[in-house]
Amino acid sequence: MLFRSAQTGIAIDGSGSMRKLFGQDTGGGVVSSIFAKSKLDNVISPVAQQLCAYLARNIDADGGTTCIYWAVGNNGMQVEVVGDLTGDQAEQHVFKGPRDFGTGTHLLPAVRYFVDRFKDAPWGFYVFITDGELFDLDDVKRYSTQLAKDVDAGRRNPVKFVLIGLGADANEKQLEELDDLDTG
Repeated sequence: MLFRSAQTGIAIDGSGSMRKLFGQDTGGGVVSSIFAKSKLDNVISPVAQQLCAYLARNIDADGGTTCIYWAVGNNGMQVEVVGDLTGDQAEQHVFKGPRDFGTGTHLLPAVRYFVDRFKDAPWGFYVFITDGELFDLDDVKRYSTQLAKDVDAGRRNPVKFVLIGLGADANEKQLEELDDLDTG
């Protein structure tokens, strides 16, 4: 056990572009249904299972990592809660994707979800998985900068965000921009 004093979470992009990574057919119309389709693999589930199990077993204070889908619903601004999973539960859970894939990729609602839910935790450690481009990068940068100032001033406990890009369409420039964000 590494720390066991944090609240942890994993947030999986639930925007429409993630369908293929969840192993779901995106459809191709009437003509494509005539031809045989190859089965798509769910590449998200094993990654989410391993990350969630690791966080629950090694870092989380109560042994359960909170899992959500983000960028779901209209405009991709909603969050869908999967639940709090122990390491054993995480390894068995099949992450199939959200009920309502989003039409945009807004990260800030997911960040706020964890910050607000665990505002009294000694510290927070949250992993965000995405395949594409963030629609609200500037808002996330502003919020993160203010959050860092609040931590520095002692108005809130520390948090760590890790953003992981999967697939060829992940916007590496945006990921690097957030990684290199100068919050003062």
